Amino acid sequence: MAKTSLRSLAKVGFGLGLGVMAAQIVFLLIGAALFIPGYLMVTGEKKESQPSEAKRITGLVLMGIGVLIMGGVGFGFLLENLTE
Repeated sequence: MAKTSLRSLAKVGFGLGLGVMAAQIVFLLIGAALFIPGYLMVTGEKKESQPSEAKRITGLVLMGIGVLIMGGVGFGFLLENLTE
């Protein structure tokens, strides 16, 4: 049986902590890459007199996927645009 020391446990814990933080950052970036274009599609259509329904729905779907990937960040913006 391998003998574990406090030093090796600290190294493993530090490595796991960095890995989890890096994964969360990656998920935030991927989610933002989907959320921001979706938000721009939805809010950009408000400037036109006749908003395109297909573009609005596509934007809302992109926002929804982005919120799911980001772990709930931007949920308020999504609800605000769904109720309009």
